[in-house]
Amino acid sequence: LQRALERKYLDAESTFVPLFKKLARAFLGVDLDISLVTAQPAGVNLQIEMRGNARRKQSQLSESQRFFVDIALRMALAQYISDPTSLATLFIDTPEGSLDIAYEDRAGLMFANFVKSGHAMIMTANINSSKLLTTLAQSCGASSMTIVQMTHWTELSDVQSKAESMFRDAFAEIEAALTATDLLDADTLGV
Repeated sequence: LQRALERKYLDAESTFVPLFKKLARAFLGVDLDISLVTAQPAGVNLQIEMRGNARRKQSQLSESQRFFVDIALRMALAQYISDPTSLATLFIDTPEGSLDIAYEDRAGLMFANFVKSGHAMIMTANINSSKLLTTLAQSCGASSMTIVQMTHWTELSDVQSKAESMFRDAFAEIEAALTATDLLDADTLGV
């Protein structure tokens, strides 16, 4: 079984690994490699390398890096196993609050790369000062992204009601990013 798994991985490596590396690089900003490593006495593991250093333990990546590299892996698997006539849809609940400011827009770019490959994504996200959603909107435009305000689906808490203008401002910023992208695309096409 192990040898059969290793052969199957080698067959997939030339297609799957580049998909994963592209998505992970969009988030991390550095090249990342993945390889299949045989464990002793039996078994196999996927091993990640960053800047030539193997990351064998979860603790060698930050929590947000682990989470978003895992998402990149799932996106690459979805792209790899999807039939071209029936592309994958990925459901994601993002912990964007765990990202530091340097990675917020990079996560948005990684998500946009997946969507631009023709696959769909349904994502729940808290509306906050994070640039993840704004970057995603700027990269995708209204033709590839729809935002649904779930705050209309429930009764807001007193805290949320008092901050309703903050929600409106955040949604307006995202909508402006969506519109600006479509206007830029129209200008580029001479429309």
